[in-house]
Amino acid sequence: ISCEGRLWVLVNPAHLQVRRALSLAEELVHESLGHPKSKLVEIEGLTFRTCDHSLEDEAYSVAAALVVPYRPLFNHVNGGQPLEDLVTAVPVSQQALEFRVKRTGLWRTYQARRRVLYSS
Repeated sequence: ISCEGRLWVLVNPAHLQVRRALSLAEELVHESLGHPKSKLVEIEGLTFRTCDHSLEDEAYSVAAALVVPYRPLFNHVNGGQPLEDLVTAVPVSQQALEFRVKRTGLWRTYQARRRVLYSS
């Protein structure tokens, strides 16, 4: 929300901290990239929020990259470590870590390294 020249980002207090941190980063990315704000539209008496899924994907991907940088992620995955043991600047969910691993193209490497460790 922009108000009197200031940006206010509201996060859902009912969400867990691991979701709120990444949501905040995502909203800041939207602002930094100049994405248009969603709008409320009324259709046949029902109110909906507009959503451009490509912009949402872009903002979430960039936010995940900021919170989980590639080099430490690669080293962790390449070492066969479980994702839940990855130390990040802010707490993030297992789902966010898996998203980041998949988006970087490291998912097969992660699965292969984990298989080798479990088969030993």
